[in-house]
This record gives sequence, structure tokens and C-alpha cells, in this order.
Amino acid sequence: VLLCRPFDDGNVGAAARAMLNFGLSDLRLVDPTAHAQSDEAVLRASGAAPILRRCETHETAADAVADLQLVLATTARPRESRIPVYAPREAMALAAAAIARGERVGLMFGSEKNGLSNAELDAANAIVTIPTFPGFSSLNLAQA
Repeated sequence: VLLCRPFDDGNVGAAARAMLNFGLSDLRLVDPTAHAQSDEAVLRASGAAPILRRCETHETAADAVADLQLVLATTARPRESRIPVYAPREAMALAAAAIARGERVGLMFGSEKNGLSNAELDAANAIVTIPTFPGFSSLNLAQA
């Protein structure tokens, strides 16, 4: 899981908690303002603090995904993009197939303030869009 430009320590901790709920353990922060090992992050991680202790920090999305073969970026905003857009079930089928081939897969999420930048999307192979109510597509990552 890659979090791009996270600024809220608690949200990083909550993401770690959600990751552990589903057996994910590789957390990467891209250009964070948030501190993954702050008291707030550890509190919100609620038992998933080991993920926070092992997380990596990268300056750019391109650096963070260098060892991954499939990167799925999440965004609700329509964009003119060269990469395909998938619904969650389709994207997870792609991810499962890639993992079965021995490939490494990343799920990329944008900043709490404004989502993913175009440069961050350029580091991805595909976009995943979760259908939401038109006009309000902002999702809390841990809840999504």
C-alpha cells in the first residue's frame, strides 16, 4: 500500500490497521508530512504498529513503485489518462492474477487534501474507481 503525501498521522495509523485486517504489511509513504510512528499514528493503528515501524518513505511515487510490476491507483476524478480504469472487482482480479504469476502489486492512494497528482498517476499501470454518490466522492481510506 502506497500513501502519497499523507498529512494526518492518525490516518496513516488507521490505514495500517485496515491493512492488517486484510493481511497486508508493506506500507510505503510518498513525500509524507505525516509521521508514521507518532503517538497518534500508533494509537489509531490499534495493534498494527509493527506495520508503521517497517514502513518505507520515498520522495516520489516513481521511486516507491520501482520494484512493483502492477500499480493500481485510486481516484474518483475523471481524468484524461493513457491508462485503463477499472471497477474494484475487476482491479482485484488483475491483482490476483499478477500475484499468482509471482509479481508484486501496489495499491496507491492520494493525499487526504486532494488525492493523487498527475505525476503520481504516471507511476501507475491502471486506475481503480469506487462508485460513489455523484458530487461527493471523497472516501476515508481506512473505511473504504
